[in-house]
Amino acid sequence: MAICALASARARDGALLPGQWDPSHFRHPSSESFYSAARDVTPHLNLSAMEGIDWMRMCALLSLLGIQNGNINVMHQYLGLYHTLAAIDGLHDEKNWPKDIGIVEIEERRRLFWSMYTLEVYSSLVWVGITRCRQSQCQVFYPTEVDDERFSNEEFSNLLPQRSPRQGVEVRPGPAIDTSSWLHGWNFTTDLYVVLEHAMDGFHRRRPRTRAHFSPNNMFNRVAPSQSTVLDKVMWMHQQLPDRFKEIRSVTSDTGEGRLSFQAANIAATLQLVRMVLFTAEEATVDQKCAIARELLDGFAQVPVFFLRAISSPLLYHLAGIGSILGSVMEGPLSESSYLQARTVLLAMADLLASLEIGMTRTSGATQRLRSQVTRIDEYMAAQRRQNFAQPPSELPSCVPSMPHSNLREHVDMFQEEQQQSRRGVQQVGYDFPSNSQDTEHLGNRQDYVQIQMPMDTYNFKDMPSGIGSLDETSQQLQFQLPPELLDDWPWLFDMA
Repeated sequence: MAICALASARARDGALLPGQWDPSHFRHPSSESFYSAARDVTPHLNLSAMEGIDWMRMCALLSLLGIQNGNINVMHQYLGLYHTLAAIDGLHDEKNWPKDIGIVEIEERRRLFWSMYTLEVYSSLVWVGITRCRQSQCQVFYPTEVDDERFSNEEFSNLLPQRSPRQGVEVRPGPAIDTSSWLHGWNFTTDLYVVLEHAMDGFHRRRPRTRAHFSPNNMFNRVAPSQSTVLDKVMWMHQQLPDRFKEIRSVTSDTGEGRLSFQAANIAATLQLVRMVLFTAEEATVDQKCAIARELLDGFAQVPVFFLRAISSPLLYHLAGIGSILGSVMEGPLSESSYLQARTVLLAMADLLASLEIGMTRTSGATQRLRSQVTRIDEYMAAQRRQNFAQPPSELPSCVPSMPHSNLREHVDMFQEEQQQSRRGVQQVGYDFPSNSQDTEHLGNRQDYVQIQMPMDTYNFKDMPSGIGSLDETSQQLQFQLPPELLDDWPWLFDMA
């Protein structure tokens, strides 16, 4: 029932191969009906009756269903229940597993454990929580990089261990490595989440503590590599991947090819999140944060819509996590030039979110809130400029920059009007999405892409309209601070600030 509930919700939200499935076929029974059936048979008050891998898998699926439907409380409920059952089972160490299980269940357990590890890191980052499953405390192999058709309980001689968690300790068959298997890309994505977990540790160690009189860092003074060193290593690892996991091919009816392209899309999105977190942990500049976000948008413009829709709602929250990091720029000191950089990329990200949300049953509403927030900041800055005109410089509050006589909102409007009139120097990929979800049922077999429009010279103020271009270099870089009340209803959390 749990897997039917998730599959039904994904199908309803458009995660179907184009031209091969009729979406109406999956409307009845509804996802809610399957969810109710799964929930009704769950003995929440008798956890001893929930023994075995199937109950843990049910919790995993229902936590993903919560994300899919935008019900984060459901996600937390079943993710927490999964961790309880996993602790009872001892899933974190293969020595605790039943001795009589075959290779199929061994592989199922490995896939379940590492899938939920990535979900735990993902949820702790996106919803600002704690990480309850730590890589350093795990004694579970990665899934064997062999396609399902190649092994069974009867024949697994090709899956002999290549290494063991502890030298000299007898363990179950360890993972073989086949770089042509889709699981090779899947395991690389897990590597990226391991990097994310440790990168977040570095970030949190730099934050002020509630009990300042004691810090374990003073007792365990470990010298960690710089974030730039870590990033160089991550990029080297990515370069070593087979090309098949670095390129996303057109959608075909070949399921195997689709799995490989899906892994490539997932790797691309996760890699950009890792880069953004590493930059933030090392106090990157606005330019660096905007550059990473822009690379992300440029990359998604090359991904067929099907693969983005296949990732589905988790991708929206994934983007929101990156948006939160980029949006944290707004909390710190800003110059007009840095604000315009962040503004352009944030609105382009809002366009991407809006495109992906078309046809989804439940959306976060972040797109509209983000656009409204940017408009409010524009209006605030324009009002401060008008106040600047009316007061001598000596009477201005410290948060108001002293700038030449210009109106930011007018310049932004001029810039947008010029952008509408001329598409030269604008990146356009694919086609405009239909305006309602019903139209998405007739996409057929076309290779559809997200259309993202962003000025190629976004950060080159010399090429902007004359009003902005007239600002001298000193005025562009004068610092100011937005008042906190302007950011109270920001659509993304600011824990990464």
